[in-house]
Amino acid sequence: SKKVNAAIWKEVISTLKLAKAEPSLLMAVFASAYFMFVAAFFQLNMIPFAVTTLGLTDIQGGYLFCITALGIGAGSVLAGLISGRDVELALVPIGCAGIAAGCILTDYFAADFSAIIPLVVLMGVFGGIYVIPLDSYIQMASPKEYRGQVVAMGNFLSFVGVLVACLFLEVTSQHLGMLPNEAFLVVGTISLCVGV
Repeated sequence: SKKVNAAIWKEVISTLKLAKAEPSLLMAVFASAYFMFVAAFFQLNMIPFAVTTLGLTDIQGGYLFCITALGIGAGSVLAGLISGRDVELALVPIGCAGIAAGCILTDYFAADFSAIIPLVVLMGVFGGIYVIPLDSYIQMASPKEYRGQVVAMGNFLSFVGVLVACLFLEVTSQHLGMLPNEAFLVVGTISLCVGV
């Protein structure tokens, strides 16, 4: 019975107000969107990192992201196994800490290919551990009559996170002149703050 509103921003704001009634729900929506920011940044930054720092080709850099994606899948399954039939939000800060540590260590071991492979796998695993409880909680905690709207708003914000990742990469690489590994360090530091 809900009519489509062409003013998307009004819909997003009104749904944010609905989610605000449950503060932990609102936090989960933004935390889930942050995952998409990190994942998009990681994907966009991996090829320049592989080429400039590791001396790989752009195709080989794409394989590094593929390995990370497999890690996300493994971490998602692991989060489900640990959580069982409950939503285990205690996994979220653990996952975020793992993402942060992985990004920071990627900067530290930037020139060591043998260290980068396990790091990108672990970042993926911790990414899955981070996002699965959040997405599960969003579906569980959303009021039944507004659940579709809340999930849609969360997806919208997630892709705003993807857009912000593009802009962030532009600023760090083109305007601030950071190397790709240094940009990973910045994202790792931001992730520590988000985790806290």
